[in-house]
Amino acid sequence: MNFLRGFISVLFATFCILPASPLQAQATNIAATPPMGWNSWNHFHNKVDDATIRAQAEAMVSSGMRDAGYTYINIDDTWEGERDSNGVIQTNSKFPDMKALADLFGAMR
Repeated sequence: MNFLRGFISVLFATFCILPASPLQAQATNIAATPPMGWNSWNHFHNKVDDATIRAQAEAMVSSGMRDAGYTYINIDDTWEGERDSNGVIQTNSKFPDMKALADLFGAMR
């Protein structure tokens, strides 16, 4: 009797768990491609500024990379300046208006 009760419990658990995984994976189109983008450090290292990032973003669009799924721009390093009185990191003189730069990226997506 204990064997039958255990078998039914395992069978029930199997039918509850297994069908959910394949159906869930096929039900949505989340992450149809991996996150793809461009990283400033790979080429420019610490010699990057607002104009360089804007030019790279425009090149991603004009070359068709954006349409192929490359939608991220990563300003890896050297954008940061000093912290303000609240401890928030500010941009440096190479990036005078980070919000405008981010807005440009948003418009290009």
